[in-house]
Amino acid sequence: MKYIDADILIIGAGAAGVAAAIAATGAHSTVVLIERNAFPGGKATASSVGTVCGLYLRSVLEKYVHVHDNFVMDFVKELELKSGTSPQKNHHGLKFLPYKIEAFKQLCEERIEASGINFLKQTSIIGLKQENASISQIECEGPEGKMTITCKYIIDCSGRAVVSDLANQPVIIDESLQSAAYIFEIKGVAEFSETSIDLAIKRAALKIEISELKHYLLGTSIVPGSKNEDQMMLKMGIPSVISAEYLENDPIALKSKSMIEDVFSYLKENLPAFEHAYISHVADEMGDRIGKRPKGKYVLTREDVFSCKKFNDGIACGTWPIEKWSKGYRVNMEYFEENNFYHIPIRCLVSQNLDNLFFAGRSISADEDAIASARVIGTCLATGYASGKLALGRLNRKSETDIVDEIQAELFIDNPITH
Repeated sequence: MKYIDADILIIGAGAAGVAAAIAATGAHSTVVLIERNAFPGGKATASSVGTVCGLYLRSVLEKYVHVHDNFVMDFVKELELKSGTSPQKNHHGLKFLPYKIEAFKQLCEERIEASGINFLKQTSIIGLKQENASISQIECEGPEGKMTITCKYIIDCSGRAVVSDLANQPVIIDESLQSAAYIFEIKGVAEFSETSIDLAIKRAALKIEISELKHYLLGTSIVPGSKNEDQMMLKMGIPSVISAEYLENDPIALKSKSMIEDVFSYLKENLPAFEHAYISHVADEMGDRIGKRPKGKYVLTREDVFSCKKFNDGIACGTWPIEKWSKGYRVNMEYFEENNFYHIPIRCLVSQNLDNLFFAGRSISADEDAIASARVIGTCLATGYASGKLALGRLNRKSETDIVDEIQAELFIDNPITH
């Protein structure tokens, strides 16, 4: 049995986990980051999401207005440079940054290494030791066998409430589930616009009689901003809902992944743009959108999002609408007012009962509508960074008021509407 000591332990190296680990790194802190995959990035890389949403205010104007400064701003600017992409917007005024998957992986790896973080890949939690209102040890299993990590503070960025589950803490489980998707990349595409190809895919699907292939085709579309010369990424929605927990061997997920070849073969045979195209990459994981979440000292609500509520203890800004998917190709977007945002209070990152457990990213304490807005990568970077600063502040015996002030001073932009 291997033993590791950590001041701060982060579970999950997705966007939130990487941000948390970097923020938690201080002159006198030992940070350990564990990840079940062999690479960082979480859903941003394993599911090949392809766009960073939640960075900018929604507006029909051409100006791209950021709501977070410093770490978040620096991270996305470097991602933009590595990817060779630029921000884009749609006709609803939603603004986002397309990125290349390998660029996201590389950036995370570089930031983790530069920060001196102990990064344990292909490692999963299998148990924990709890003493009164704190967790003192986490039991893990990795490539070299089982290990025990002794820790002072834990940040759960797993997106599945794994720590709260093991500690028998209250969790939030949505009444309705959202559909997932698989993303795959194709090369050799002829010179057509994204809009024309998207329309051609829908028209091709409508020509098919009712069948399984028809449903998958109706849920297939281009990842916005992904077309670059002769390559692009396609997102294939799964025409049924799946388990709220990510299950690698879920029969629906396995069946859907096998349908990618059938969908692509039909497009290749029926659309001139795909005549000489081929599949160059399929995402490692299904893109499940929302999972079980820990219950914190405050649960962010639908009303908070739509009223663009501001909190005194706000530590991140949400700009994305409530985006809910059902049965693959039906998306419901609910917008709040343009040029505005809501706050996520620090209480959404703090366990209801455990003194040393925090969470971030898709694991924040939020109802099913609020998390459908706050789950996007841009917001996850902000809540992740805030959770790392929270853990580091607690380690250094700072008051919550001082911690919130420091986070706001770093991340918030004064008057972002006119910035």
